[in-house]
Amino acid sequence: MIGNSVTYGAAFDGDRIDSYYVRLADWFRKRFPDADIEVHTGIIFAMGPETQLFRMEDKLLAFNPDLVVTEFGAANGAWGAKGRSVTDPATEGYVRRLRLLRPDADLLMNLGLVKPMMDDYRAGVTPGTVDFIRRLAGNYGFVITDSGEAIAKRVIAGEPWELFMKDSIHPVQAGYAVHGKVIEVELDRQWALYQSLPADGRKVSAHPFPHSTVDPSPWLWPRQAPAWFAEKLDGFKLAESGQVKFIEGAPGATGMFSPGKGRIVGILHHAGASSKGRPAELEVRLDGAGEWVRLPLNEPIFTEEDRYNFFMRQFFGAYGLPPEGCRSLEFRVTDSPARIAGRIAGFFVIERDAEVDFERK
Repeated sequence: MIGNSVTYGAAFDGDRIDSYYVRLADWFRKRFPDADIEVHTGIIFAMGPETQLFRMEDKLLAFNPDLVVTEFGAANGAWGAKGRSVTDPATEGYVRRLRLLRPDADLLMNLGLVKPMMDDYRAGVTPGTVDFIRRLAGNYGFVITDSGEAIAKRVIAGEPWELFMKDSIHPVQAGYAVHGKVIEVELDRQWALYQSLPADGRKVSAHPFPHSTVDPSPWLWPRQAPAWFAEKLDGFKLAESGQVKFIEGAPGATGMFSPGKGRIVGILHHAGASSKGRPAELEVRLDGAGEWVRLPLNEPIFTEEDRYNFFMRQFFGAYGLPPEGCRSLEFRVTDSPARIAGRIAGFFVIERDAEVDFERK
């Protein structure tokens, strides 16, 4: 199970509700009582595919999964139209990497709901992020369950939003019941399709790897480079919190990072040991040209199991900067009345733009 707080069960600092993946696991255990069913969760809170992509190795590929279940629908929708310059290439990169590196693994993508998507549903329009994911499913042959649309239809029919959702994005128990039911219906359908196949058609086989893409340049070769790889640092020092290392600088500190290979598309901040922590704002300049641009800290802070290390990710495409990023990045900590330090944990790098041609044997 790959996803975020919606996937985990909504609550992060409060009570947890059993998410739909509990119901999904029960379906498999009841259907195959003699099988050894293992469920691994790769949850990163307050994130979408753009962060999960850079953690595929340890959150997903390390387990060599037979089935991958993701929830990127609500997270993609929460970014809005401008954020699609980030979420579209990241989502396709995630799917494409899975098909390339684990071709035998099946993929089910469950689409959640975020409140701004209701404007499209009420207008009878498919939200742009949903349409994009549907086109991905057609290109790569994976299964979609759209529990977000199921909830939207019930709200449009007159049932209150609050019956299913506790805020703009997180379901309550009734909302998760809709998620679970929608997924179960699709699992039953897929199982019936499998049983209808002739015996010689039930072999486990590799999914095809399409050479065409939906996004013009999906992020296929991601790398999260440690911040101390920056070659020029003035006023920054290496600091650490637990097992996490980062560079820290007071207002006025400057630096420059060039990955050597690839392009930089974003920054990973270390936000401190509290969910209320905020690093100082940064100004960046891409490829040593143009004006400095301030990156406002309007992104959610997230953590994983380590409650003493909080992070914030900022991808340039969401701020009107070139979504393709840059080959070298200058950065500096801006002044602030509180003299807050800027803390950078890493840089998001796309190593290669072109894929390597290959033929599957």
